[in-house]
Amino acid sequence: MSALPSVLHIWNLTGGSSLIDRYYKKLYGGTGTVIARKDFDTFGFTRYYGGTAYGGGAATFTLRAVLKSYRYDIVQVHAVDRYVPLMKRVHPLGKPVVLQYHGHDVLGRWEEKRPRWSKADYLTYSTPDMAPGAPESAHYVRDMVDTEFFRPAGVERVSNSAFTFSYNMDDEARAVASKMGLQLTIFKRLSIPMDEMPKVFSSHEFFFDMRKRTGEDEPVKCIGTGAFQALACGCKVVDWEGKVHHEFPPEHSPEKVMDGWVRVYRELAGS
Repeated sequence: MSALPSVLHIWNLTGGSSLIDRYYKKLYGGTGTVIARKDFDTFGFTRYYGGTAYGGGAATFTLRAVLKSYRYDIVQVHAVDRYVPLMKRVHPLGKPVVLQYHGHDVLGRWEEKRPRWSKADYLTYSTPDMAPGAPESAHYVRDMVDTEFFRPAGVERVSNSAFTFSYNMDDEARAVASKMGLQLTIFKRLSIPMDEMPKVFSSHEFFFDMRKRTGEDEPVKCIGTGAFQALACGCKVVDWEGKVHHEFPPEHSPEKVMDGWVRVYRELAGS
């Protein structure tokens, strides 16, 4: 079997790029790296999960991305779709470029962004609510949960306890918690350090995944990565409809997600 292609990941929303890179190396012996801009890595996901977040402005980062791209077989762009046509211009002989959308970056904007995503050799989106308006060429690729990190932490789980992060649905969350007889704690979003999250999930019986995007009236009608992390820690999840989810879906495990990515990388590289 031929060697796996090397992959450069550009940008790193919530650490997802780093997880792909990490498990590509860990499970398959692949090679690659992740680069991001420090100004847009406010919560340190790149530092925490792996990769390099560079200081400096947009022009400097763009030049660095272009120069680094010559050292890798595939370029995978996350959210910042303006890099897709740029990479196709600087690699006219056809270096494969993957574009992965992650949410608000394309939600309701598929047609507007056609000049960018249409240049990608492989187009993906990571949550099912992004499907409306997507072209037939776009693939739904699930976000990965780091199940080596997100697992029961060995702390006491408090019965009838629940928590959520404040995402414009605090009143709805309180109403559901009251109906279920749960003691609900509402945290400010991103207020808990990442390395504490497995303990927080493991000490609560329920996690409320109830979110509205800023300025919108409708809830986000799909459960997010945080909910899958909670399930991996043995915490039950209450979604936007009040439905309770009990089991972690294996489709979000590193093994399942990376099996799909490796097939894509091999196909794009012709290996």
